[in-house]
Amino acid sequence: MNKKEQKQLDDALTLAAFHRTTPVFPDVEIPKTYDVLSTGFLCLGSVDIPFASPACSSSVFHSRHSNTKTTTQGAIKLFSTKALALKAARYEAELHFCAALRRIDKQIEAASASESALPNV
Repeated sequence: MNKKEQKQLDDALTLAAFHRTTPVFPDVEIPKTYDVLSTGFLCLGSVDIPFASPACSSSVFHSRHSNTKTTTQGAIKLFSTKALALKAARYEAELHFCAALRRIDKQIEAASASESALPNV
């Protein structure tokens, strides 16, 4: 595949990525006792650069980059697989960008309304 064909394929795949996914929620529950660790994944990073990280939680503490010991206060639910964590990240990114698109749509609506109300000179 030459560079032009590769760019066309990349452009088509980028447009195909514009679809809605179903919400994904953590499926690994918080342990009932402090001496038990649940393990799984968390989605970390930003909307622009998400990544899934191994994680663990007890009933009192959790860790974001280790699945063998806790480092931070607060119990959290986890995702059982890296793929589920990344699907959750995709859903959060969709919400973020849908909100941005809606803000633009509102500005377009307001601008269209004000332009149609201007008298012809």
